[in-house]
Amino acid sequence: MTGTTAANSVAGLASTLLSVWRGNAAGAGGFFWWGRSALNTVATGNAMRSAFGLGGFTATVEPDTIANTAYFGCKTTDTTLHACSNDSSAHANCADLGASYPCRSDTSTTSLPLYDFYLWAAPDAATIGWAIYRLDSAANTSGSFSSQMPANNVQMTSSMLLNGAATSAAPILHFCGMGIVAGI
Repeated sequence: MTGTTAANSVAGLASTLLSVWRGNAAGAGGFFWWGRSALNTVATGNAMRSAFGLGGFTATVEPDTIANTAYFGCKTTDTTLHACSNDSSAHANCADLGASYPCRSDTSTTSLPLYDFYLWAAPDAATIGWAIYRLDSAANTSGSFSSQMPANNVQMTSSMLLNGAATSAAPILHFCGMGIVAGI
């Protein structure tokens, strides 16, 4: 999927269906989300935004400013992916995943970072688990969010988006798959 060269161009998929929630009573809510993508964004150094996960992401703002989200992504100033969650705070709680997880790749390279992203929560859970596997290397890591999480009574949509921000380079998302199971 390729965006245009216009500012704030988007490449990716975003559902408008409110499909999952954490749950606010015994047996309510819960989810398992998975996404796979190779990131061939733009020449290294250009500002791009990305969000892979759950939340109502938009093209014109940094993903960490969107309320009620759980995702992997990058702000325009980031060079590596972050695992993030946000309740209704001004900015998400994000963990930098480090140099093994670049969020940008040069369009001239033939070796693109290929990722499997996972998010899950049991019904009415107090945590959201996450894992990321880099399929073109041995890198993988996992963790969980236990604070600043999406509200337990808010339903979320599924998204995998790259955004060109103010650049004139088209974002390119090599979408390989996405799945979601509600009420696990």
